[in-house]
Order: sequence, then structure tokens, then C-alpha cells
Amino acid sequence: MYDSIKLENFRTFKELNISGLKRVNLFVGKNNAGKTSILEAIELLSSDGSALSRIPHRREENSIRHLFNGHQLEENSQFQISSRFKDKQYFLQCRILLNLNPQEFEKLFSLQIESSELERKVLIPLSSEGEFDRGMFRYNILTMQKQTKRTLLNNSTPIIFLESKGMDSSELKESWDSIVLTPKEEKVYEALQSITSDVERIAFTTESLSGIFGKLKNVSGRIPLGTMGDGVRRLLGLAICLVNSENGYLLIDEIDTGLHYSTMEEMWSFVIQTANLFNIQVFATTHSWDCIRALAWLHQEHPDLADSVTLHRVDMDESKTMCYSAEELEIAARHHIEVRG
Repeated sequence: MYDSIKLENFRTFKELNISGLKRVNLFVGKNNAGKTSILEAIELLSSDGSALSRIPHRREENSIRHLFNGHQLEENSQFQISSRFKDKQYFLQCRILLNLNPQEFEKLFSLQIESSELERKVLIPLSSEGEFDRGMFRYNILTMQKQTKRTLLNNSTPIIFLESKGMDSSELKESWDSIVLTPKEEKVYEALQSITSDVERIAFTTESLSGIFGKLKNVSGRIPLGTMGDGVRRLLGLAICLVNSENGYLLIDEIDTGLHYSTMEEMWSFVIQTANLFNIQVFATTHSWDCIRALAWLHQEHPDLADSVTLHRVDMDESKTMCYSAEELEIAARHHIEVRG
């Protein structure tokens, strides 16, 4: 679990220091402040760089140049992400190397990846614009992972990124398969019942396009998941991702998407309890004041749970985030003080 994280020359940040991290961490700030970029940086660091094969694809970027501050690739352009956990430091550094093609006078770039968890530096060829063939890039990344100390000494650390759009039906089915008929399945039902106590069972079939159905109390037959509302679908994806992140990291973009304000406190209670139970560090973003205010309510009623949470305000003009404890959020909510920037 990270205590602090530092970003250097990554996306919009020349430098950003994030300290005071806890079990569950919520990032707020204005649009384009870089909240999602922070989640991506944590994903890269935790994966020892292997997330480079999916982050640009997720944003529909065809070049890794957008990961570098200024969106430009030049010789020795670099970004670094580092962290501290207890007394140990971790880092991931990506640097651009340049070679000239003597026949075509073309700039040929390579990406050099260095990490505290890699036994040696890894070099991945790029095109002149920093583009890469995703299949070949992924092959190089997988080859790199075989050299990772963490992978050799232990099982790979789970790192799940839940996008604001949520999970599609195929992703839900695949993730559900890994927890069905295990104690984790019951935790998912706990989450769903915090929104609607009528949910008894969830089943995945091949009967329709989505193939996801629910069994409700006092209702005969099965009900398509879509009929139960966006909030149930969103919370189902969130709960599945959470329990599948055991002993790892869960990154959630816009955690409140699709959820009514009246369910926020129950959502936070479930997230914090599950994160503590399964040893998960959670990083999430939000724009919603209701989402923040729910943490203040939680501190009033369950201060032991709220003590596992911090809120970090991100400001592009500042080199560090502003950190608020749950107790400070309660004071801010009581006096209507804006903490989102």
C-alpha cells in the first residue's frame, strides 16, 4: 500500500506530490485537472510498466507521446513515477532514445523502461511519431514482465482500472466467473442489496445480448439487469472489481457514476469495509459534492470506517495535492465549504 506518490513530467504534470495516502483515496478537482492521469500513473507504477499496452488504447491515443508532459517526443524525453511504502521506495521511469536511420534520414525512437522491480532496463522500438503496433507492443511488455522480480518471486499484483463508462456485458461475465460460488460472491450481493434490498440472485446466461438477469423478491421469473437501472449495473461492476482486486489496487474513474445521492453513504461503507477485508488500496475520482458529503456523513456515524479515507484536491497550478481527512470533510460539509477547487 502506497504512502505517497510523486509524478514528474507525466501528462499535464511537470511535478505532483501526493502524500498522506490511506486505504481509500478520493481525488477531486476541476475538469482537466489531471485526476484520471493520476490513476493512470498509479496503474503504470503498480504494473511495472505493463499498463503501457492499454492506457493509450483506452484513451484512443495512437502514440505514447501524450504520456509525456508537452506531448512531444525528443531524445531523452522522460517521465518518472515514484512512491514510498513504509521505508521502501519504488519507481518507474520511461525515457525516449533516438537513433537515425542512415538510409532514410528518419528519426527512429525507442522507449526505455526502467523500474525498481525490473532486473534490467527494457527497450521497445517505436515509430518516428511514437506510435506502436499494439500487438507487438504487448508482446514486448509480456517479455518484459518475465524479467520482473515481483512476478518471479510472487503472484502478479492485481491492478484493475474501472472506467467511468463502467464494464460491458462481456467484461462483467468474465469477471463474475472468477468469483461465482466463492465467499466473494456474497460480498457482491451485499453491495447490490445496499441499493435495492430486493435483489436475491444474479445470473449470466447466453439467452440474450447482455445475458445478465436478476432474481427479485416477490417477483416471479427473472428480470434483465438493464430493467433494474443503471445504478445496479454500475454497483455490480464496482463490487466485482473490488473483490477481484484482493491484495492489489483498484482504480475507479468517477466512482459515483450512475448512483443516486441517497446510496452514496452505503456505497462508501461497502467500499471501505471490503478494501480493509481484502487488503485493497483504492484510488477514485469524482466531481460530485454528494459523493464527498456522503463521506462526511459516514464520519459522523462510522468514524472508524471514515478514518481509512482521505480526499486529495488536485490543482494544475500546484505541485502537491491538498489533503483532507474525513473529519475535515465533515467540518467542510457542515459549514458549506467548497473543497473541490
